Amino acid sequence: MKAPFNFQCSVDEDRPGNASGGCSEGGPTKSSRYITALYYTCSSLTSIGFGNVSANTDHEKIFSICIMLIGALMHAAVFGNVTALIQKMYARRAAYTAKTQELKDFTRTHHIPKHLKRRMQEFFQAMWSINRGINPN
Repeated sequence: MKAPFNFQCSVDEDRPGNASGGCSEGGPTKSSRYITALYYTCSSLTSIGFGNVSANTDHEKIFSICIMLIGALMHAAVFGNVTALIQKMYARRAAYTAKTQELKDFTRTHHIPKHLKRRMQEFFQAMWSINRGINPN
């Protein structure tokens, strides 16, 4: 009667169970287990997860890990640039508000007449809209 599996004893340090000189029934190598663990970690951290289709061989897992890392870097770059644009937009608005407040404080401190105060505010608003807050000098 033949055994249903091939059981061999060999000295292979890369196989599990052989560190103490024991026998191994086969199974994945240590490097394959590390690749699988890295694949699982990357797919979990990048929110891709395990779907209907997943990598089976070590080469597929390595390729998937590389693509996931590239995708994560691109994702970070896009969100970083969008955040920088929003920050610049709010910085200009904050500068406009600060300059407007400085103009109001100036007119109040120096007791500028209302008609001149209104003209100064209109001039400031017109120049700000033309130059978008950038000093042309």
